[in-house]
Amino acid sequence: MVKGLPRFNPFGGILLGAAMVLASMIIPPGSLLAQDPSEKGLPFVTNFYPKDFQGSPQNWAIMEDNKGLIYFGNQGYLEQYNGVKWLKIPFPGSIMS
Repeated sequence: MVKGLPRFNPFGGILLGAAMVLASMIIPPGSLLAQDPSEKGLPFVTNFYPKDFQGSPQNWAIMEDNKGLIYFGNQGYLEQYNGVKWLKIPFPGSIMS
């Protein structure tokens, strides 16, 4: 036996496997759901209100660039959303800016 190394136990893996099989028979599969059943199949949607982005409630256009930034054409402004915060970009010559 090499000093400092743990002894190999051939039954350790068998016992662990048997315990896992036994646990899979005891725990009902329905209790292991990763998603709430009421949300199953629904897309991940976040609703924003005008107070969230300090803008008008009506958007005229929506686009996404190749960096993943989303742009909203709002009343007199272009709103940019990066997934965390909003940036208000005024249109040149707009009476709203």
